[in-house]
Amino acid sequence: VKEDKGHLTKNIDKCYNNPSYYQIQAVIELMTKAQYLL
Repeated sequence: VKEDKGHLTKNIDKCYNNPSYYQIQAVIELMTKAQYLL
């Protein structure tokens, strides 16, 4: 459980330190939704 928590915290830190990662995730979500709608 400790390892999972540390891994999760590391990922959250990565998101905060790298805003472009957030943008990439948003774009991927939009692409997936667009494909689903089409």
